[in-house]
Amino acid sequence: MSPKNIVILGGGIIGSTTAFYLARHPSIGSTSITLLEASKEGVAQGASGKAGGLVAKWAYPKELAKVSFKEHVKLAKEWDGEKKWGWRWTGVGEWEGRGSEASDERVKESVGKTKSLQKKAGLSASGGSEASRRAKGLPSDLTWVNEDLTNSFTPLAPPGDTAQVHPYLFTTAMLDLAIERGVRFIKGRVTSIQSDAGHVTGVQYTPTDGSSTEGVNLTADSVILAAGAWSPSLLPSLPISGYRAHSIVIHPSVSTDGIAPYVLFTSIVLSGDGRTVTPEIYPRPDSTIYVCGPGDTREPLPLTVDDVKVDLGACQGIWEWVAETGIIEGSVLGDIERQQACYLPIVESGGGPIVGNMPGIEGLVVATGHTCWGICNAPGTAKALGSGKVRLRFINNDQRGALYGSKSDVRPCAHEIRTCLQPPVCPRLTMSEVLHSPLESCSHAASGQMAHGSLIDKCYGSAGLFYLSVGSRLRIAGLAPHYSLLCPSPKHFFQDTHHDDTLPLSIRPHTFLTPFLDEAPAPQQITSIPAFPAVKLEAPTLFYTERVHAR
Repeated sequence: MSPKNIVILGGGIIGSTTAFYLARHPSIGSTSITLLEASKEGVAQGASGKAGGLVAKWAYPKELAKVSFKEHVKLAKEWDGEKKWGWRWTGVGEWEGRGSEASDERVKESVGKTKSLQKKAGLSASGGSEASRRAKGLPSDLTWVNEDLTNSFTPLAPPGDTAQVHPYLFTTAMLDLAIERGVRFIKGRVTSIQSDAGHVTGVQYTPTDGSSTEGVNLTADSVILAAGAWSPSLLPSLPISGYRAHSIVIHPSVSTDGIAPYVLFTSIVLSGDGRTVTPEIYPRPDSTIYVCGPGDTREPLPLTVDDVKVDLGACQGIWEWVAETGIIEGSVLGDIERQQACYLPIVESGGGPIVGNMPGIEGLVVATGHTCWGICNAPGTAKALGSGKVRLRFINNDQRGALYGSKSDVRPCAHEIRTCLQPPVCPRLTMSEVLHSPLESCSHAASGQMAHGSLIDKCYGSAGLFYLSVGSRLRIAGLAPHYSLLCPSPKHFFQDTHHDDTLPLSIRPHTFLTPFLDEAPAPQQITSIPAFPAVKLEAPTLFYTERVHAR
């Protein structure tokens, strides 16, 4: 049998990390792996190179973040991540405060402020007593924050749950490791994904390295679409949109070596007009400070990442917010080393990412929609793709708590939908069991607070088990429309005042990766649900379900 060809589209962190994980997979054998990146400048030119670089065990979505966090730790230990991509442990918290009334003077004054930061970056806090710092919640080593302007500091995670990488260095390191293992890297803008008889056959691309202007066909048995916000340009059915985000990189007048590593999510009331702004501040071990602000959708997604337009006014606004707060006094005197913008791949209805095999096109795999957590969740995504066990699935924000029994679940029970993760583990029902068995027969009723048979009244999380095919309609007789076992569309949740018994589900099924799948039955076409005879399907509908390990 001839060697297989895998083509990865997109040289961001998802594509680069996936290339590395596939290349070192023990069963890769003679498989050829090629990574295509549209930018003539190389990889990490988009969001992957312009991110904050936060790596958090508590990130979103949690079930992927936990896996990915472990992989990050392994990678850093195995490949000297501290040296190669700036891996380090960091604190993280929410900082609330106000802008200094003397901010204008602070911007103008250059003498003495460097000394101020140097003093703060050492061992002593500016102003106030240790008791005052404790009252505001400031950690003893967070001495580079202006205490006088601080209202409160709230830690977001315990030590050991948050780390940091330099996103550009991490992405390029993943690609370098992949190339060392035989991955071929090509600069080229893919113009189409080719398929025949429901199976992917290759891609066509135009070189962007100046070697040619002619289209090139590249044969492939498998194509992994990891082009971030640009993914829908090759697969229009993807519910992904680009969200432009601006950031600046500051080179302060003093080294950041002495500044304790803390990532701050700020909420700052500006002294001038009373507005509240929320920049995020990331001191980095390379003696720079990364600051990002809010995003926008004013500028449409360009043809390639090389064509992204930077709104210098937006970058200047971020700079002024940092200067006005006085939160890092020395940064006022430093230079703006870089003003930049990128597009985050956002799942249109919220949630995400979208990872797994694309239905209807054998050999086409999607890996996109990671929003601002691409750097954090790339290793977990790559590991899941390498396992070959992932499937597209639908989970939205409201369902996630119920589906995994988290503390954020607004409903009191998860075992009723066969997903309780509290010991003893309640096994998930198969498709047949869901359709033909009474749902109140679970033997672990004690694990929840709901009485048997109360699903209709209380538990809506069952929608996580299924999604409906595009354009399907359900006609529900005698059941509330928000009974979400039969209504998985996010726009219908909590619409208790809606009494129309017909619910159109015309939006595309949105998806989310669960990396613990051990079984993914084929879709079943049914025209009725025996356990719920009152439910009438207007047309045959495809239901999907997957069995999940409890971890």
